Amino acid sequence: MSVTKRINDKAKEAYRKFRTSIAFRDLFKKDNGDLTQDAEIVLKTLSRFCYADNVTMGTNFNGAVDPLKVAFNEGRRSVYLYILKKIKVTDKELKDYFEEIE
Repeated sequence: MSVTKRINDKAKEAYRKFRTSIAFRDLFKKDNGDLTQDAEIVLKTLSRFCYADNVTMGTNFNGAVDPLKVAFNEGRRSVYLYILKKIKVTDKELKDYFEEIE
């Protein structure tokens, strides 16, 4: 593979990551950087569904720890954390919002 092709591929990948970050930001945040009302609702719903503040341990019908269920739950949680990372929401921002609506 030529040097030019590798540089071109890296530039395309960097641009794709940049556009993805912008898309997440535009989807969840207002122009001033605050979360939109819809984003707050979605993140609160996802936080519950994705075990954001809970243990992801799962048990089977006998009450024993089920490693497959744990892995599945951790997968959910990792998606939620990925979204937070992409939109650059701090723990404090989330805590403040969640305290307001509870």
